[in-house]
Amino acid sequence: MRAAVSDAVSHRISKDLARNLILIAVPLVALIILSCVTLYRTIESFQLAEGTLKAVQENSQVAALVEALQKESGLSGFAIRRIPEIEIFATPKLGLARRETDEAFRQATDIRFDPFLVNGTNITTMDGLFQLIQEHRMREDTELDAILSIQFYTEITTELRRTGILRTTEASSGGVWPLMVANDQLLRVVNFYGTTLSIGMLYYASCQLQPDNLLWFRRAQSRGGYFLDSAYVYYEEIPERYDFYLDVYQVDQESIEDEIDIILDNVNICEMVGYDETSRRGVDWYYNLTSLVDVVLATRRDTVKVITQRTAQISSLSKWTTALCVVGLLLIIVICFGCGAWFARESYRSLIQIALYARKLTKRTAELRFQRKRAQALLHEMLPKSVAYRLQRGLNVPAEHFDMATIYFSDIVGFTDISAARSPMEIVDLLNTLYILFDGTIDQYNVYKVETIGDAYMVVSGVPESFEDHAYEICNMALDLLRQVRFFKVPHCPDMKLTLRIGINTALKIHISDATKVALERTESSIRFKVVCRGSVVVKVTVIM
Repeated sequence: MRAAVSDAVSHRISKDLARNLILIAVPLVALIILSCVTLYRTIESFQLAEGTLKAVQENSQVAALVEALQKESGLSGFAIRRIPEIEIFATPKLGLARRETDEAFRQATDIRFDPFLVNGTNITTMDGLFQLIQEHRMREDTELDAILSIQFYTEITTELRRTGILRTTEASSGGVWPLMVANDQLLRVVNFYGTTLSIGMLYYASCQLQPDNLLWFRRAQSRGGYFLDSAYVYYEEIPERYDFYLDVYQVDQESIEDEIDIILDNVNICEMVGYDETSRRGVDWYYNLTSLVDVVLATRRDTVKVITQRTAQISSLSKWTTALCVVGLLLIIVICFGCGAWFARESYRSLIQIALYARKLTKRTAELRFQRKRAQALLHEMLPKSVAYRLQRGLNVPAEHFDMATIYFSDIVGFTDISAARSPMEIVDLLNTLYILFDGTIDQYNVYKVETIGDAYMVVSGVPESFEDHAYEICNMALDLLRQVRFFKVPHCPDMKLTLRIGINTALKIHISDATKVALERTESSIRFKVVCRGSVVVKVTVIM
Protein backbone atom coordinates (compact mmCIF):
# COMPACT_ATOMS: atom_id res chain seq x y z
CA MET A 1 0.00 0.00 0.00
CA ARG A 2 2.78 2.41 0.92
CA ALA A 3 4.63 1.56 -2.31
CA ALA A 4 1.51 2.28 -4.35
CA VAL A 5 1.01 5.61 -2.59
CA SER A 6 4.70 6.47 -3.12
CA ASP A 7 4.47 5.66 -6.83
CA ALA A 8 1.31 7.75 -7.16
CA VAL A 9 2.94 10.70 -5.40
CA SER A 10 6.08 10.41 -7.55
CA HIS A 11 3.93 10.34 -10.69
CA ARG A 12 2.03 13.41 -9.53
CA ILE A 13 5.30 15.23 -8.77
CA SER A 14 6.60 14.41 -12.26
CA LYS A 15 3.39 15.71 -13.85
CA ASP A 16 3.43 18.92 -11.80
CA LEU A 17 7.12 19.47 -12.54
CA ALA A 18 6.56 18.93 -16.27
CA ARG A 19 3.61 21.33 -16.26
CA ASN A 20 5.64 24.01 -14.45
CA LEU A 21 8.55 23.56 -16.85
CA ILE A 22 6.18 23.93 -19.81
CA LEU A 23 4.76 27.12 -18.30
CA ILE A 24 8.22 28.69 -18.06
CA ALA A 25 9.51 27.12 -21.28
CA VAL A 26 6.83 28.62 -23.52
CA PRO A 27 7.76 32.31 -22.92
CA LEU A 28 11.47 31.46 -22.94
CA VAL A 29 11.19 29.65 -26.26
CA ALA A 30 9.14 32.55 -27.62
CA LEU A 31 11.88 34.96 -26.50
CA ILE A 32 14.57 32.85 -28.15
CA ILE A 33 12.54 32.62 -31.38
CA LEU A 34 12.01 36.39 -31.36
CA SER A 35 15.74 36.93 -30.87
CA CYS A 36 16.50 34.51 -33.71
CA VAL A 37 14.06 36.35 -36.00
CA THR A 38 15.70 39.67 -35.09
CA LEU A 39 19.13 38.18 -35.75
CA TYR A 40 17.94 36.77 -39.08
CA ARG A 41 16.55 40.13 -40.17
CA THR A 42 19.73 41.90 -39.10
CA ILE A 43 21.87 39.46 -41.07
CA GLU A 44 19.50 39.83 -44.01
CA SER A 45 19.86 43.63 -43.79
CA PHE A 46 23.64 43.28 -43.67
CA GLN A 47 23.67 40.97 -46.69
CA LEU A 48 21.35 43.34 -48.55
CA ALA A 49 23.65 46.27 -47.78
CA GLU A 50 26.66 44.31 -48.99
CA GLY A 51 24.75 43.33 -52.11
CA THR A 52 23.83 46.98 -52.68
CA LEU A 53 27.49 48.00 -52.45
CA LYS A 54 28.44 45.36 -55.00
CA ALA A 55 25.57 46.39 -57.27
CA VAL A 56 26.63 50.05 -57.06
CA GLN A 57 30.19 49.09 -57.91
CA GLU A 58 29.00 47.03 -60.87
CA ASN A 59 26.66 49.82 -61.93
CA SER A 60 29.54 52.31 -61.85
CA GLN A 61 31.62 50.08 -64.09
CA VAL A 62 28.67 49.77 -66.46
CA ALA A 63 28.27 53.57 -66.52
CA ALA A 64 31.97 54.07 -67.27
CA LEU A 65 31.82 51.53 -70.08
CA VAL A 66 28.61 53.05 -71.52
CA GLU A 67 30.19 56.52 -71.44
CA ALA A 68 33.30 55.30 -73.26
CA LEU A 69 31.28 53.41 -75.86
CA GLN A 70 28.97 56.40 -76.49
CA LYS A 71 31.94 58.70 -77.06
CA GLU A 72 33.50 56.14 -79.36
CA SER A 73 30.18 55.75 -81.17
CA GLY A 74 29.84 59.49 -81.77
CA LEU A 75 33.37 59.88 -83.03
CA SER A 76 33.03 56.77 -85.19
CA GLY A 77 30.04 58.18 -87.03
CA PHE A 78 31.89 61.45 -87.46
CA ALA A 79 35.12 59.87 -88.72
CA ILE A 80 33.56 57.34 -91.09
CA ARG A 81 32.47 60.16 -93.43
CA ARG A 82 36.13 60.38 -94.71
CA ILE A 83 35.93 64.18 -94.98
CA PRO A 84 39.44 65.68 -94.58
CA GLU A 85 38.31 68.58 -92.36
CA ILE A 86 36.47 66.15 -90.11
CA GLU A 87 39.20 63.50 -90.07
CA ILE A 88 41.73 66.02 -88.79
CA PHE A 89 39.63 66.36 -85.61
CA ALA A 90 37.89 63.00 -85.34
CA THR A 91 40.67 60.50 -86.04
CA PRO A 92 42.94 61.31 -83.06
CA LYS A 93 39.90 61.73 -80.81
CA LEU A 94 38.57 58.37 -81.98
CA GLY A 95 41.87 56.68 -81.16
CA LEU A 96 41.80 58.23 -77.66
CA ALA A 97 38.17 57.17 -77.19
CA ARG A 98 39.00 53.61 -78.20
CA ARG A 99 41.83 53.49 -75.66
CA GLU A 100 39.42 54.78 -72.98
CA THR A 101 36.96 52.07 -73.99
CA ASP A 102 39.67 49.41 -73.73
CA GLU A 103 40.58 50.70 -70.25
CA ALA A 104 36.92 50.64 -69.24
CA PHE A 105 36.75 46.99 -70.33
CA ARG A 106 39.83 46.17 -68.24
CA GLN A 107 38.25 47.85 -65.20
CA ALA A 108 34.88 46.14 -65.74
CA THR A 109 35.73 43.04 -63.72
CA ASP A 110 32.47 42.88 -61.73
CA ILE A 111 29.93 43.24 -64.53
CA ARG A 112 27.57 40.29 -64.88
CA PHE A 113 24.99 40.14 -67.64
CA ASP A 114 22.70 37.67 -69.26
CA PRO A 115 23.59 36.59 -72.80
CA PHE A 116 22.33 38.95 -75.52
CA LEU A 117 22.55 39.30 -79.31
CA VAL A 118 24.48 41.99 -81.17
CA ASN A 119 24.30 41.86 -84.97
CA GLY A 120 23.29 38.20 -84.72
CA THR A 121 26.20 37.29 -82.43
CA ASN A 122 25.40 35.78 -79.00
CA ILE A 123 27.47 37.52 -76.31
CA THR A 124 27.96 35.58 -73.06
CA THR A 125 31.15 37.08 -71.54
CA MET A 126 32.94 40.40 -71.33
CA ASP A 127 35.84 38.94 -73.31
CA GLY A 128 33.45 37.94 -76.07
CA LEU A 129 31.97 41.45 -76.12
CA PHE A 130 35.42 43.02 -76.27
CA GLN A 131 36.44 40.72 -79.13
CA LEU A 132 33.27 41.67 -81.03
CA ILE A 133 34.06 45.39 -80.62
CA GLN A 134 37.61 44.80 -81.93
CA GLU A 135 36.21 43.10 -85.03
CA HIS A 136 33.72 45.95 -85.47
CA ARG A 137 36.52 48.51 -85.34
CA MET A 138 38.36 46.72 -88.13
CA ARG A 139 35.28 46.78 -90.36
CA GLU A 140 34.54 50.33 -89.30
CA ASP A 141 37.91 51.54 -90.55
CA THR A 142 37.34 50.01 -93.99
CA GLU A 143 33.80 49.50 -95.15
CA LEU A 144 31.17 50.01 -92.40
CA ASP A 145 28.39 52.58 -92.76
CA ALA A 146 28.10 55.25 -90.04
CA ILE A 147 24.50 54.50 -89.10
CA LEU A 148 25.28 50.78 -88.76
CA SER A 149 28.16 51.67 -86.47
CA ILE A 150 25.91 53.83 -84.27
CA GLN A 151 23.30 51.06 -84.14
CA PHE A 152 26.00 48.57 -83.15
CA TYR A 153 27.16 50.69 -80.22
CA THR A 154 23.59 51.56 -79.23
CA GLU A 155 22.62 47.89 -78.98
CA ILE A 156 25.60 47.23 -76.72
CA THR A 157 25.04 50.25 -74.45
CA THR A 158 21.32 49.44 -74.19
CA GLU A 159 22.05 45.88 -73.03
CA LEU A 160 24.75 47.06 -70.62
CA ARG A 161 22.43 49.71 -69.21
CA ARG A 162 19.70 47.09 -68.75
CA THR A 163 22.19 44.88 -66.90
CA GLY A 164 23.21 47.72 -64.58
CA ILE A 165 19.60 48.61 -63.83
CA LEU A 166 18.74 44.95 -63.21
CA ARG A 167 21.54 44.54 -60.66
CA THR A 168 20.62 47.67 -58.71
CA THR A 169 16.94 46.68 -58.73
CA GLU A 170 17.79 43.28 -57.27
CA ALA A 171 19.93 44.82 -54.52
CA SER A 172 17.83 47.87 -53.66
CA SER A 173 17.15 48.11 -49.92
CA GLY A 174 14.59 50.18 -48.07
CA GLY A 175 16.98 52.94 -46.98
CA VAL A 176 18.60 53.74 -50.33
CA TRP A 177 16.17 52.51 -52.97
CA PRO A 178 15.12 56.06 -54.06
CA LEU A 179 18.79 56.87 -54.63
CA MET A 180 19.26 53.62 -56.53
CA VAL A 181 16.32 54.47 -58.78
CA ALA A 182 17.72 57.97 -59.35
CA ASN A 183 21.08 56.40 -60.20
CA ASP A 184 19.42 54.10 -62.75
CA GLN A 185 17.58 57.05 -64.30
CA LEU A 186 20.87 58.94 -64.68
CA LEU A 187 22.40 55.88 -66.34
CA ARG A 188 19.52 55.96 -68.83
CA VAL A 189 20.19 59.67 -69.38
CA VAL A 190 23.84 58.90 -70.18
CA ASN A 191 22.78 56.28 -72.70
CA PHE A 192 20.22 58.50 -74.45
CA TYR A 193 22.48 61.56 -74.41
CA GLY A 194 25.20 59.37 -75.89
CA THR A 195 22.82 58.31 -78.64
CA THR A 196 21.90 61.97 -79.16
CA LEU A 197 25.63 62.76 -79.42
CA SER A 198 26.23 60.00 -81.98
CA ILE A 199 23.28 60.85 -84.24
CA GLY A 200 24.10 64.56 -83.98
CA MET A 201 27.65 63.84 -85.09
CA LEU A 202 26.16 61.85 -87.98
CA TYR A 203 24.02 64.88 -88.89
CA TYR A 204 27.02 67.18 -89.11
CA ALA A 205 29.01 64.56 -91.01
CA SER A 206 26.24 63.87 -93.56
CA CYS A 207 24.69 67.38 -93.64
CA GLN A 208 21.17 65.93 -93.19
CA LEU A 209 19.49 62.93 -91.48
CA GLN A 210 17.33 60.26 -92.99
CA PRO A 211 13.73 60.20 -91.60
CA ASP A 212 14.36 57.06 -89.53
CA ASN A 213 17.54 58.53 -88.06
CA LEU A 214 15.75 61.82 -87.32
CA LEU A 215 13.02 59.92 -85.44
CA TRP A 216 15.73 58.06 -83.57
CA PHE A 217 17.37 61.34 -82.59
CA ARG A 218 14.05 62.82 -81.50
CA ARG A 219 13.30 59.83 -79.27
CA ALA A 220 16.78 59.74 -77.72
CA GLN A 221 16.72 63.49 -77.00
CA SER A 222 13.24 63.47 -75.46
CA ARG A 223 13.82 60.34 -73.40
CA GLY A 224 17.08 61.71 -72.04
CA GLY A 225 15.22 64.78 -70.77
CA TYR A 226 12.38 62.64 -69.39
CA PHE A 227 14.67 60.37 -67.36
CA LEU A 228 16.64 63.36 -66.06
CA ASP A 229 13.40 64.89 -64.75
CA SER A 230 12.51 61.49 -63.26
CA ALA A 231 15.85 61.37 -61.43
CA TYR A 232 15.02 64.79 -59.91
CA VAL A 233 11.92 63.27 -58.33
CA TYR A 234 13.74 60.40 -56.60
CA TYR A 235 16.66 62.43 -55.22
CA GLU A 236 16.01 66.07 -54.42
CA GLU A 237 19.71 67.06 -54.47
CA ILE A 238 20.26 66.06 -58.10
CA PRO A 239 19.05 69.42 -59.58
CA GLU A 240 21.49 71.33 -57.38
CA ARG A 241 24.40 69.02 -58.24
CA TYR A 242 23.45 69.04 -61.92
CA ASP A 243 23.44 72.86 -62.07
CA PHE A 244 26.73 72.94 -60.17
CA TYR A 245 28.47 70.70 -62.70
CA LEU A 246 26.99 72.66 -65.61
CA ASP A 247 28.99 75.61 -64.31
CA VAL A 248 32.08 73.50 -63.63
CA TYR A 249 32.16 72.03 -67.15
CA GLN A 250 31.02 75.36 -68.68
CA VAL A 251 28.28 73.73 -70.73
CA ASP A 252 26.59 76.14 -73.15
CA GLN A 253 23.01 74.91 -72.83
CA GLU A 254 21.61 77.61 -75.07
CA SER A 255 23.95 76.55 -77.87
CA ILE A 256 22.97 72.90 -77.36
CA GLU A 257 19.26 73.74 -77.50
CA ASP A 258 19.78 75.81 -80.66
CA GLU A 259 21.66 72.99 -82.34
CA ILE A 260 18.99 70.48 -81.27
CA ASP A 261 16.33 72.68 -82.86
CA ILE A 262 18.37 72.82 -86.09
CA ILE A 263 18.81 69.03 -86.11
CA LEU A 264 15.11 68.49 -85.42
CA ASP A 265 14.29 70.82 -88.33
CA ASN A 266 16.64 68.59 -90.37
CA VAL A 267 17.74 71.37 -92.71
CA ASN A 268 20.73 70.73 -94.96
CA ILE A 269 23.35 72.28 -92.71
CA CYS A 270 26.07 72.16 -95.37
CA GLU A 271 24.00 74.21 -97.80
CA MET A 272 22.93 76.59 -95.05
CA VAL A 273 26.35 77.44 -93.53
CA GLY A 274 28.91 75.67 -95.71
CA TYR A 275 31.17 72.69 -95.09
CA ASP A 276 33.73 74.46 -92.96
CA GLU A 277 31.12 75.91 -90.60
CA THR A 278 29.37 72.55 -90.51
CA SER A 279 32.60 70.83 -89.43
CA ARG A 280 33.17 73.50 -86.77
CA ARG A 281 29.64 73.10 -85.49
CA GLY A 282 30.11 69.33 -85.43
CA VAL A 283 33.19 69.75 -83.27
CA ASP A 284 31.31 72.14 -80.97
CA TRP A 285 28.44 69.66 -80.80
CA TYR A 286 30.86 66.92 -79.81
CA TYR A 287 32.43 68.98 -77.04
CA ASN A 288 29.10 70.33 -75.76
CA LEU A 289 27.35 66.94 -75.70
CA THR A 290 30.43 65.25 -74.24
CA SER A 291 30.51 67.88 -71.50
CA LEU A 292 26.77 67.41 -70.94
CA VAL A 293 27.31 63.66 -70.58
CA ASP A 294 30.19 64.40 -68.19
CA VAL A 295 27.82 66.59 -66.15
CA VAL A 296 25.33 63.72 -65.89
CA LEU A 297 28.11 61.29 -64.99
CA ALA A 298 29.51 63.65 -62.35
CA THR A 299 26.03 64.05 -60.88
CA ARG A 300 25.66 60.30 -60.93
CA ARG A 301 29.03 59.84 -59.19
CA ASP A 302 27.88 62.13 -56.38
CA THR A 303 24.70 60.09 -56.10
CA VAL A 304 26.75 56.90 -55.98
CA LYS A 305 28.88 58.39 -53.18
CA VAL A 306 25.77 59.11 -51.15
CA ILE A 307 24.48 55.59 -51.84
CA THR A 308 27.82 54.12 -50.84
CA GLN A 309 27.99 56.16 -47.64
CA ARG A 310 24.46 55.31 -46.57
CA THR A 311 24.87 51.67 -47.50
CA ALA A 312 28.17 51.54 -45.61
CA GLN A 313 26.41 53.01 -42.58
CA ILE A 314 23.65 50.43 -42.88
CA SER A 315 26.25 47.69 -43.28
CA SER A 316 28.25 48.91 -40.27
CA LEU A 317 25.12 49.24 -38.18
CA SER A 318 24.04 45.80 -39.29
CA LYS A 319 27.41 44.36 -38.26
CA TRP A 320 27.16 45.87 -34.79
CA THR A 321 23.52 44.89 -34.52
CA THR A 322 24.35 41.36 -35.63
CA ALA A 323 27.11 41.13 -33.05
CA LEU A 324 24.82 42.47 -30.33
CA CYS A 325 22.05 40.11 -31.41
CA VAL A 326 24.43 37.14 -31.29
CA VAL A 327 25.71 38.14 -27.85
CA GLY A 328 22.18 38.87 -26.67
CA LEU A 329 20.90 35.58 -28.04
CA LEU A 330 23.70 33.67 -26.31
CA LEU A 331 23.00 35.52 -23.06
CA ILE A 332 19.28 34.82 -23.41
CA ILE A 333 19.96 31.14 -24.04
CA VAL A 334 22.34 30.93 -21.08
CA ILE A 335 19.96 32.85 -18.82
CA CYS A 336 16.98 30.85 -20.02
CA PHE A 337 18.67 27.52 -19.42
CA GLY A 338 20.08 28.74 -16.10
CA CYS A 339 16.71 30.04 -14.97
CA GLY A 340 15.04 26.91 -16.27
CA ALA A 341 17.45 24.68 -14.35
CA TRP A 342 17.08 26.79 -11.20
CA PHE A 343 13.32 26.86 -11.56
CA ALA A 344 13.20 23.11 -12.16
CA ARG A 345 15.33 22.45 -9.09
CA GLU A 346 13.33 24.80 -6.88
CA SER A 347 10.07 23.47 -8.28
CA TYR A 348 11.21 19.93 -7.60
CA ARG A 349 12.14 20.84 -4.03
CA SER A 350 8.85 22.64 -3.52
CA LEU A 351 6.89 19.75 -4.97
CA ILE A 352 8.79 17.29 -2.78
CA GLN A 353 7.97 19.39 0.28
CA ILE A 354 4.36 19.67 -0.82
CA ALA A 355 4.24 15.92 -1.39
CA LEU A 356 5.71 15.24 2.06
CA TYR A 357 3.26 17.67 3.59
CA ALA A 358 0.45 16.01 1.63
CA ARG A 359 1.52 12.63 2.95
CA LYS A 360 1.59 13.93 6.51
CA LEU A 361 -1.73 15.65 5.99
CA THR A 362 -3.24 12.47 4.57
CA LYS A 363 -1.90 10.49 7.50
CA ARG A 364 -3.13 13.08 10.01
CA THR A 365 -6.50 13.22 8.27
CA ALA A 366 -6.80 9.45 8.46
CA GLU A 367 -5.82 9.53 12.12
CA LEU A 368 -8.30 12.32 12.78
CA ARG A 369 -11.03 10.41 10.98
CA PHE A 370 -10.18 7.33 13.02
CA GLN A 371 -10.23 9.27 16.27
CA ARG A 372 -13.51 10.89 15.34
CA LYS A 373 -14.98 7.48 14.68
CA ARG A 374 -13.70 6.28 18.04
CA ALA A 375 -15.09 9.36 19.76
CA GLN A 376 -18.37 8.86 17.95
CA ALA A 377 -18.47 5.22 18.97
CA LEU A 378 -17.64 6.14 22.56
CA LEU A 379 -20.34 8.79 22.57
CA HIS A 380 -22.84 6.28 21.24
CA GLU A 381 -21.77 3.94 24.02
CA MET A 382 -22.79 6.56 26.55
CA LEU A 383 -25.80 8.11 24.81
CA PRO A 384 -28.41 7.01 22.31
CA LYS A 385 -27.59 8.00 18.72
CA SER A 386 -30.58 10.34 18.45
CA VAL A 387 -29.59 12.13 21.66
CA ALA A 388 -25.93 12.35 20.60
CA TYR A 389 -26.96 13.68 17.19
CA ARG A 390 -28.98 16.53 18.74
CA LEU A 391 -26.30 17.37 21.29
CA GLN A 392 -23.56 17.49 18.62
CA ARG A 393 -25.56 20.10 16.74
CA GLY A 394 -26.25 22.18 19.81
CA LEU A 395 -29.93 21.26 20.00
CA ASN A 396 -31.91 20.72 23.18
CA VAL A 397 -32.86 17.17 24.11
CA PRO A 398 -36.47 17.19 25.30
CA ALA A 399 -37.63 14.79 28.01
CA GLU A 400 -39.62 11.85 26.62
CA HIS A 401 -42.12 9.40 28.13
CA PHE A 402 -42.32 5.78 26.95
CA ASP A 403 -45.40 3.75 27.88
CA MET A 404 -43.70 0.42 27.40
CA ALA A 405 -40.14 -0.92 26.93
CA THR A 406 -38.28 -4.22 27.29
CA ILE A 407 -35.09 -4.45 29.32
CA TYR A 408 -32.49 -7.19 29.06
CA PHE A 409 -30.04 -8.04 31.86
CA SER A 410 -27.39 -10.74 31.76
CA ASP A 411 -24.37 -11.79 33.74
CA ILE A 412 -21.91 -14.70 33.75
CA VAL A 413 -22.70 -17.62 36.00
CA GLY A 414 -19.85 -18.20 38.44
CA PHE A 415 -18.04 -15.03 37.47
CA THR A 416 -16.81 -14.53 41.07
CA ASP A 417 -15.07 -17.91 41.06
CA ILE A 418 -13.63 -17.26 37.60
CA SER A 419 -12.29 -13.87 38.76
CA ALA A 420 -10.68 -15.43 41.79
CA ALA A 421 -8.88 -18.01 39.67
CA ARG A 422 -7.54 -15.62 37.00
CA SER A 423 -5.34 -12.57 36.95
CA PRO A 424 -6.91 -9.12 36.54
CA MET A 425 -5.52 -8.75 32.98
CA GLU A 426 -6.95 -12.11 31.98
CA ILE A 427 -10.36 -11.06 33.34
CA VAL A 428 -10.15 -7.75 31.44
CA ASP A 429 -9.18 -9.62 28.28
CA LEU A 430 -12.06 -12.05 28.81
CA LEU A 431 -14.69 -9.33 29.28
CA ASN A 432 -13.33 -7.23 26.39
CA THR A 433 -13.42 -10.16 23.98
CA LEU A 434 -16.89 -11.19 25.14
CA TYR A 435 -18.39 -7.70 24.91
CA ILE A 436 -16.93 -7.17 21.45
CA LEU A 437 -18.81 -10.31 20.45
CA PHE A 438 -22.00 -9.05 22.17
CA ASP A 439 -21.74 -5.57 20.61
CA GLY A 440 -21.38 -7.05 17.14
CA THR A 441 -24.39 -9.27 17.72
CA ILE A 442 -26.82 -6.66 19.10
CA ASP A 443 -26.08 -4.33 16.15
CA GLN A 444 -28.29 -6.66 14.11
CA TYR A 445 -31.33 -5.82 16.25
CA ASN A 446 -33.32 -2.72 17.04
CA VAL A 447 -31.96 -2.41 20.58
CA TYR A 448 -29.79 0.00 22.53
CA LYS A 449 -26.99 -1.03 24.90
CA VAL A 450 -27.37 0.93 28.11
CA GLU A 451 -24.26 -0.07 30.05
CA THR A 452 -21.87 -2.80 31.16
CA ILE A 453 -20.80 -3.09 34.78
CA GLY A 454 -18.39 -5.91 35.41
CA ASP A 455 -19.96 -9.02 33.93
CA ALA A 456 -23.44 -7.39 33.84
CA TYR A 457 -24.71 -6.46 30.37
CA MET A 458 -27.84 -4.25 30.04
CA VAL A 459 -29.78 -3.72 26.81
CA VAL A 460 -33.12 -2.00 26.22
CA SER A 461 -35.51 -1.97 23.27
CA GLY A 462 -38.38 0.44 22.69
CA VAL A 463 -36.28 3.42 23.76
CA PRO A 464 -35.13 5.94 22.68
CA GLU A 465 -37.24 5.03 19.60
CA SER A 466 -40.66 3.70 20.52
CA PHE A 467 -42.09 0.75 18.57
CA GLU A 468 -44.36 -2.24 19.40
CA ASP A 469 -42.02 -5.20 18.72
CA HIS A 470 -39.45 -4.35 21.40
CA ALA A 471 -40.04 -7.58 23.33
CA TYR A 472 -39.62 -9.60 20.12
CA GLU A 473 -36.31 -7.85 19.35
CA ILE A 474 -34.96 -8.45 22.87
CA CYS A 475 -35.94 -12.11 22.94
CA ASN A 476 -34.41 -12.85 19.54
CA MET A 477 -31.29 -11.01 20.61
CA ALA A 478 -31.10 -13.04 23.84
CA LEU A 479 -31.35 -16.34 21.96
CA ASP A 480 -28.66 -15.18 19.54
CA LEU A 481 -26.36 -14.23 22.44
CA LEU A 482 -26.85 -17.68 23.97
CA ARG A 483 -25.85 -19.29 20.68
CA GLN A 484 -22.76 -17.06 20.44
CA VAL A 485 -21.65 -17.85 24.01
CA ARG A 486 -22.02 -21.58 23.36
CA PHE A 487 -19.16 -21.39 20.83
CA PHE A 488 -17.18 -18.70 22.62
CA LYS A 489 -13.62 -19.62 23.60
CA VAL A 490 -12.23 -17.95 26.70
CA PRO A 491 -8.78 -16.40 26.15
CA HIS A 492 -6.04 -18.09 28.20
CA CYS A 493 -8.43 -21.01 28.83
CA PRO A 494 -9.98 -22.33 25.58
CA ASP A 495 -11.56 -25.35 27.30
CA MET A 496 -13.67 -23.24 29.67
CA LYS A 497 -17.34 -22.87 28.80
CA LEU A 498 -19.30 -19.79 29.88
CA THR A 499 -22.93 -19.76 30.95
CA LEU A 500 -25.16 -16.69 30.79
CA ARG A 501 -27.88 -15.79 33.26
CA ILE A 502 -30.45 -13.67 31.41
CA GLY A 503 -33.37 -11.66 32.73
CA ILE A 504 -35.95 -9.86 30.60
CA ASN A 505 -38.78 -7.61 31.78
CA THR A 506 -41.42 -5.58 29.98
CA ALA A 507 -43.45 -3.28 32.25
CA LEU A 508 -43.72 0.11 33.91
CA LYS A 509 -42.88 -1.11 37.45
CA ILE A 510 -40.28 -0.17 40.08
CA HIS A 511 -38.68 -2.87 42.28
CA ILE A 512 -38.41 -1.84 45.99
CA SER A 513 -37.28 -3.65 49.13
CA ASP A 514 -39.32 -4.56 52.23
CA ALA A 515 -37.80 -1.72 54.19
CA THR A 516 -38.90 0.77 51.57
CA LYS A 517 -42.45 -0.62 51.67
CA VAL A 518 -42.61 -0.27 55.51
CA ALA A 519 -41.32 3.30 55.30
CA LEU A 520 -43.95 4.24 52.73
CA GLU A 521 -46.77 2.85 54.87
CA ARG A 522 -45.76 5.14 57.73
CA THR A 523 -46.43 8.23 55.65
CA GLU A 524 -49.80 9.86 55.10
CA SER A 525 -49.30 9.73 51.33
CA SER A 526 -48.88 5.98 51.15
CA ILE A 527 -52.28 5.64 49.49
CA ARG A 528 -50.75 7.18 46.32
CA PHE A 529 -48.56 4.09 45.79
CA LYS A 530 -49.63 0.60 44.73
CA VAL A 531 -47.23 -2.00 46.06
CA VAL A 532 -47.42 -5.68 44.95
CA CYS A 533 -45.42 -8.47 46.52
CA ARG A 534 -43.08 -10.08 44.03
CA GLY A 535 -42.03 -13.05 46.07
CA SER A 536 -38.57 -14.45 46.75
CA VAL A 537 -35.70 -13.25 44.52
CA VAL A 538 -32.18 -14.73 44.51
CA VAL A 539 -29.52 -12.04 44.47
CA LYS A 540 -25.91 -13.08 43.81
CA VAL A 541 -26.87 -16.64 44.74
CA THR A 542 -26.08 -16.25 48.46
CA VAL A 543 -28.82 -13.80 49.51
CA ILE A 544 -32.62 -14.27 49.52
CA MET A 545 -34.80 -11.16 49.35
